[in-house]
Amino acid sequence: MSAERLGLVVCLGMVGIYASVCGVSWRIWLFGPSTLTLNQMGALVSSALDQGEWWRLIASLFLHADLLHLLVNGGAVWVLFRLDGALFGSVRTLWLFLLCGMCGALLSWAAGTPSTVGASGGLFGLMGAAISYGWKYRAQLPDQLGGLLRRRLAFWGGLNLGMGVLFPMIDNHSHFGGFISGLIFGLLVDDRLMTPEIRARFSTYIMVVVSGSLCGYALLRMGGAGP
Repeated sequence: MSAERLGLVVCLGMVGIYASVCGVSWRIWLFGPSTLTLNQMGALVSSALDQGEWWRLIASLFLHADLLHLLVNGGAVWVLFRLDGALFGSVRTLWLFLLCGMCGALLSWAAGTPSTVGASGGLFGLMGAAISYGWKYRAQLPDQLGGLLRRRLAFWGGLNLGMGVLFPMIDNHSHFGGFISGLIFGLLVDDRLMTPEIRARFSTYIMVVVSGSLCGYALLRMGGAGP
């Protein structure tokens, strides 16, 4: 599956989960479900993680607080999955999204955030991974592409992190956690263009199994915890 289609699948998954939570009420669609409902469905609740509900690290990435939150993150998924997919391949892009999202959620939990939802940690991770790619292959990449990855993405990443500092309602811990882990994993993960094909295929198979298992388990737990 191409990264573009995979990004669309992730977007549709987010919309489907949001629809299942909101039902037919236009007010809930517009302003979002209650905090209690989100917590029941799989929000990152620090007290729940303390009790061993680690599936929330994945589930919380696909939940959103309101329609605007969903639209902003859905648009970012569409753009960043296409960009990172061209660099790392579709499966590794999904893996980066999930892993960086989990790292962001862990930092948010460690900071004592009571409850949070959203895919922003994974999206900041994809941004960080693309920046690292541009730096890692700065000698091989054309100047225009390298500049896009190293400077423009770094500018937008810094701008969004700065906005998170200014607005206290934004969970900036998950943003920072996702971004820093993306910078690190972007240097370590096999990429699409420079990695030998045999090793790339082997790592892809492993990522398919692990990411599929994580998402499947999180969805099962979300279904069992529904309102």
